[in-house]
Amino acid sequence: GYTFTNGETITFKGEGTDPEDGILSGSSLKWASSINGEIGTGDSFSLSSISIGSHVITLTVTDSMGMINKVSTYITVNPAPPIARIDMPDAGEEFFFRQPVGFSGSGNDLQDGELVGSSFVWTSSLDGIIGSGNSFTTSSLSSGAHTITLTVTNSYGLHGTAQVNIIVRLPAPPVAGITSPADGAIFGQGEEILF
Repeated sequence: GYTFTNGETITFKGEGTDPEDGILSGSSLKWASSINGEIGTGDSFSLSSISIGSHVITLTVTDSMGMINKVSTYITVNPAPPIARIDMPDAGEEFFFRQPVGFSGSGNDLQDGELVGSSFVWTSSLDGIIGSGNSFTTSSLSSGAHTITLTVTNSYGLHGTAQVNIIVRLPAPPVAGITSPADGAIFGQGEEILF
């Protein structure tokens, strides 16, 4: 009845005894899965590569006379969620309003391998969904402090997320200055004035 996640190390332990042979060991104990077939021998071993699904695990013990006995248990191995990573922008990076901001990330999944394309959804805590795919650029982020979340989804519908905080600042207003004519300058009518 135990449930495990794909890639998790599962330890199998069992024992076999025989009235004539005593404690059985080594190849006298064989382990099998209803999905994977033979998975190990001996009274103890660990395995992290068992398939996803509901397994009947059977321990078969054989004595020196070739007599056998079996015992079974049931386990379930569920798919693992993917792992998301944001490569850019960097955490704490600052941008100006309407400045193009590049986003890039990756998603790796134990079952599906490297994820691409529509598996990626990018959201902002201020603007909602802002893009999709491994990478994109936008210049439409609102001003303020954003928590950017990358969500990657595998073929089992499981999600992995990564986050980074960035700031989008309003640009400073331009500075105006008059260099000519000088403040308070006096000109005659018809005189040329340089502005």
